[in-house]
Amino acid sequence: MLAYPNNADAVPATVTDAEGRADAAATPPLLRVQDLRVEFATDRGRIIAVDDVSFTLRPAQTVGIVGESGCGKSVTSLAIMGLLAAGTGRVASGEIMLRRRSGAWSDLVKLPRTQLPDIRGDEIAMIFQEPMTSLNPLHTVGDQIAEAVFLHRGAGRAEALERAAEMLARVGIPQPRQRLGAYPHELSGGMRQRVMIAMALSCEPSILIADEPTTALDVTIQAQIIELFRSLQDSSQMATLFITHDLGVIAEVAHRVLVMYAGQVVEEGSVVEILKRPKHPYTRGLIASVPRLDRPERGQARFFTIPGQIPEPGRRPPACRFMPRCAHAEVGICDAAPPPLEALPDGGSIRCVKWRSIETAPHA
Repeated sequence: MLAYPNNADAVPATVTDAEGRADAAATPPLLRVQDLRVEFATDRGRIIAVDDVSFTLRPAQTVGIVGESGCGKSVTSLAIMGLLAAGTGRVASGEIMLRRRSGAWSDLVKLPRTQLPDIRGDEIAMIFQEPMTSLNPLHTVGDQIAEAVFLHRGAGRAEALERAAEMLARVGIPQPRQRLGAYPHELSGGMRQRVMIAMALSCEPSILIADEPTTALDVTIQAQIIELFRSLQDSSQMATLFITHDLGVIAEVAHRVLVMYAGQVVEEGSVVEILKRPKHPYTRGLIASVPRLDRPERGQARFFTIPGQIPEPGRRPPACRFMPRCAHAEVGICDAAPPPLEALPDGGSIRCVKWRSIETAPHA
């Protein structure tokens, strides 16, 4: 079996203890997701895409969700936004509690679908992964930003376009008034992503969900977008749910991290605890898989990879879902029953019955 390299050496150097303590735990949450379960109807029957996911999101806090493709990250965000495919996807159980601007709480699961458009784009906004497919190619970027202001603020066209120009300037697009008349195909990838951010923030939402917002960008533009997120959050106290597979990005932006695997949260904690002191074998494997230029590969002929593939929904192991890929799995222990999500003394949680012995095991 493969053993994991020393994760302390693999963690991005940008993570600091000061960043890890940025979790303002005493602040009342804006969003509380509790025991979320999402199902989809398929030809093979109903499958569970997200299972027993819980977390809170507080003002000025960034919670990162990481994991491989198919782990349930994006489905979680779509469930929060009420954008699951009608007729096939549904929230089977759980709560998605939003603290409204009025101070009252609303369960988005029980809220009538006709009321959700009043919340989307106003109190909760979302940035999707690929702006070229999210922006309408037939309308100018100015009109697309202004539409949200018109719908949620009741502004006239001139006022809405003025707000659009203001937002383009805020996200760092030069000559914002001239850019109002540009179409998406006339802008670079980085500028299109900035337009998506401007659109999402035009009504000053309390919560921003960013689904892989830097994936399609080159490294230089990615760094600029990350810095933009930081500055916007500092100035607005906006809460952010940041979804990505890139642990380097998580190290730069997140205060707390959820690691998802096969539809479940397998580990949760501060960014420092997750990236410098990971406990779950899947988290350790993800971090060990990060290529590093500043350390030798200890004689390894190849980069470290986690063996196997994430199981398909409907074909997951009945007990520990990571067992077939785990270097520490034991028959009779890991396949006996589904592992519970265990609370940790540091405020985090973990879904592994062997984490104590794994934590003290010598690294390769």
